[in-house]
Amino acid sequence: MEELTEFKKLVVVREDELKLVEVLIQKLTAKEFDLGKFKDAYTEALMEIIKAKIEGKEVEAKERVEVEEARSLMDALKASIEVAEKKKKES
Repeated sequence: MEELTEFKKLVVVREDELKLVEVLIQKLTAKEFDLGKFKDAYTEALMEIIKAKIEGKEVEAKERVEVEEARSLMDALKASIEVAEKKKKES
């Protein structure tokens, strides 16, 4: 816990950032957790590669997706909320 106390001394969080984080947490928090709704994309992709290798197929590496760095914490939080809202509407 000492580390957390030290971290709090180093980080300054504005009130609007804190409110945005609270909104994000509310958007991402499900009332009931259903593990069946989630899929492990990494394991699925890995299994596809393993199956292809077993079948003797040649496996090509996929292109890496470049992620743009957030310009600020507020921009990152707003983007996260937009993604959460979009996913909620899709489900």
